[in-house]
Amino acid sequence: MKAATMLLILLLCGAAARGAAGDQAPVVTRGEGKITVSNARLTALISEANGALVELRSAGRARTGPVAAGANIYADIGVLSPGSHPYYGTKAVTNARVTVTAEAGRVIVSSEGEPALDDGKSPPEARWSYRLRYTFDDTSTVEMLAGVRTDSPRPAGRSGFLAATFDIGGVDEWFADTRDGTRWVDLGAGPGRCFEAHQTPLLRSRPRLGLLSRTIGASGSIVFDRISGSPEGALNDVILYDGGGRRATLFLNWIESEASIAFEAGHWYDITCRLTIADGIPGREP
Repeated sequence: MKAATMLLILLLCGAAARGAAGDQAPVVTRGEGKITVSNARLTALISEANGALVELRSAGRARTGPVAAGANIYADIGVLSPGSHPYYGTKAVTNARVTVTAEAGRVIVSSEGEPALDDGKSPPEARWSYRLRYTFDDTSTVEMLAGVRTDSPRPAGRSGFLAATFDIGGVDEWFADTRDGTRWVDLGAGPGRCFEAHQTPLLRSRPRLGLLSRTIGASGSIVFDRISGSPEGALNDVILYDGGGRRATLFLNWIESEASIAFEAGHWYDITCRLTIADGIPGREP
């Protein structure tokens, strides 16, 4: 066989292998209390104890890039009782019902449970349940749903705080698509809230917020888009908190201060969004 022919075959085989890798359906493994879902573009770890995302990172970037380092649902004001009360959420839950379903090239990890105090126990007055769902395919995007339900009606306007949160590390900058245009802001002004959608509303046609890393050789982003709530009004606020040390927390709130809808007993109130983790920075030249 001529050398030119052999070279062509090798190039075609290499291109086919790269295409196959790019279209890799997600693979699921289990171990050490976690469910790992991975494809050619991302790796995600989900807790088998509470069903929450433990880590999400790009498969193609150095470990210094931005990483979603944990997800949570929690309240510490006005949900169990008026005013402040102990932490109440998913962090210490150990007995959620977690299922993994594979269908048509997708993997869906779903869970349902009851929030708990720091000691893992539910207080006697607790009337809440939660559900989480993460859907993976062969892309760098994860579809997320977080929902809450109460067995006891909760009227609108009652003060409190209840949110689905994401802790993200390795962040230098953030952006948000707002009604006044896209805002690009450096992280690092100090601990505190740096974005609140109730003050600066997200663009209704493109509710999107991203966190960026400018580390040399590892620039990348985690983008939250299509942020919405169901039924209408379930998503009360979107808050970004600068935690210092290149760390940030994104809050998707059902309840924020006294602004909230009425929660009917037995109804699910869901917040959904897409998480995309990728090399590079969206909307910026390389």
